[in-house]
Amino acid sequence: MTIGTVPGGSSLDVLEPPEIPARSGKRTHVVLWAGAASGVFRMDPMLGYPPGAPAGIPEQHSTAHRVHDIAGAVVFLSLPLAAAISAFTLSATSWRVASGCVAVALFLGLGQFGRAWEHVSPRIGLVQRAVIIPGWGWLAALFAALALGLS
Repeated sequence: MTIGTVPGGSSLDVLEPPEIPARSGKRTHVVLWAGAASGVFRMDPMLGYPPGAPAGIPEQHSTAHRVHDIAGAVVFLSLPLAAAISAFTLSATSWRVASGCVAVALFLGLGQFGRAWEHVSPRIGLVQRAVIIPGWGWLAALFAALALGLS
């Protein structure tokens, strides 16, 4: 799809519009509710965050912390899985390729997060956000394309 031209006469192209299979609705609701639960239930202070919290990982966790962990894992794992599934199910080639690239990057980032967690790295949160933010960006671009009628 061409959206305009730039000086010199070159066209400005955007990704081809995506087409989402209708059967994906119920799974999407599960992930959205998990995202809400992950945001509502807070983690216990640990790894020096917030300032003044214990430096390590406590042996016992509150119920809210456990709910946050489970719901967060659903969201954290669903981003690369959604991108990977989209790489095979979207109709537009450009969206399939972009989704495949995003899936690879997110799975690699997920591996880095696992290593940071195993080594109790002080950068766990940074690595987590380095995976989540691009994943959300891809998802927002896909949703925007759908909402703007580019699909």
